[in-house]
Amino acid sequence: MLVLALVLGGTESLAGAAVGLVLVTLFLIAGRLPFVVDNQLGPGIAYLVLGINYLFRVVLLLVALVALKDQPWLDARALGLVVISGALVWNAIALRKHLDGLGKVNSSETETGSDESIPSASQTGGSSR
Repeated sequence: MLVLALVLGGTESLAGAAVGLVLVTLFLIAGRLPFVVDNQLGPGIAYLVLGINYLFRVVLLLVALVALKDQPWLDARALGLVVISGALVWNAIALRKHLDGLGKVNSSETETGSDESIPSASQTGGSSR
C-alpha cells in the first residue's frame, strides 16, 4: 500500500499513507486493551469499559485526522483512504472469522444427529403407556 501511494502520489502521499497506517494500527491495538483486563472485571463493567474505550479511540482518531488534514508534508486523501481501507479490511477479516465460527457450530450440531438432540422416552425414564 505504501509503495502504491509513493508511485501514484509521491512523497506526500507516502507520508499520508504511512501516518494512516500508523493510526489504524494504533486504533486496533488499543481496541484489544479491554480484553486484557476482561478477566478481572465483571460482565457489566467489562462492557462499559469496552464502550468507553471505543468512544475514546474514535474521538482520538477524529482529533488526529482534523489536526493532520492541513499539513503540507502529507496528502490528506492518502491518509483518509488508508484509514478507510484499513477499517474495511479489518471488519472483513472479523466478519469472516465470525462466519467461520458460525459454520463450525452449525456443522457440529448437524454431526450429532437428531437422536441426541431430542431425548427419547427411554432416555428420560418415561414410558409410552
